[in-house]
Amino acid sequence: MGMMPGGTFKNKAFRLGMIEFLSGVDPLIQDILFDPQTSGGLMICVKREQADALVSKLIDEGVAASKIIGEVISVPEEKIFVE
Repeated sequence: MGMMPGGTFKNKAFRLGMIEFLSGVDPLIQDILFDPQTSGGLMICVKREQADALVSKLIDEGVAASKIIGEVISVPEEKIFVE
């Protein structure tokens, strides 16, 4: 419907400088990443060596959409790449 919470625009204005969208990322997906309704409880950060076991356990417990979506890297600092 094209409706977005007002907080989406505030989040985007605040964080856009630290995010780099690679070519081909749909603008709708870009907006979803800034949506304040999806900010909590969706991601868990664990050590790399624990990630596969955690995903398996979550799936076993009924969280079927569990998956590894990225990794934390040391450089460049304060930059998120979305592809």
